[in-house]
Amino acid sequence: MIETYATKVNQKLAFARTLKAQLSAENSQTLLYEASLEAVCFHIYSAFRLYLGEIAAQYNLPSGSQQSISDLQAAFAAEGRQSPEANELAELEARKNSWLQQLQLSYGAMLADVAKTAAPSVVSNSDFISVVELDPTALTVVALDQWQLDFVELVARQRESMLEC
Repeated sequence: MIETYATKVNQKLAFARTLKAQLSAENSQTLLYEASLEAVCFHIYSAFRLYLGEIAAQYNLPSGSQQSISDLQAAFAAEGRQSPEANELAELEARKNSWLQQLQLSYGAMLADVAKTAAPSVVSNSDFISVVELDPTALTVVALDQWQLDFVELVARQRESMLEC
């Protein structure tokens, strides 16, 4: 079961890596470029969610205990155990502007109800050029590269320590 999660985590990261390789500055205004950015974010986030399942499987937790980091920690607490991996992820999730928090915010923004989100504010004056405030959760190749790099490093380090247990 653990191998299945690990394989799926690695697959999603490979999909993200492949999509990022196809992104280039020359087509940065196309719909395909935006779709690729969101697809990369989706695959990194999917790998993260599958990684929660990998941790749960490694520690033989009940199925369904990995829907979120808090669910994972609750499953450990219910068994009177702790996981340094889940605790580290919880710290990352709580840390303002961490790669994990930014990934979760961007993924959430992709799925946000359009009717509930505010339209970008536009400053306009006949004497000035219109300025549109950019969405802070807007995806960039640089951000996605960094999130994936940080996530891959975390997974490799945590997998190594889980094997030692």
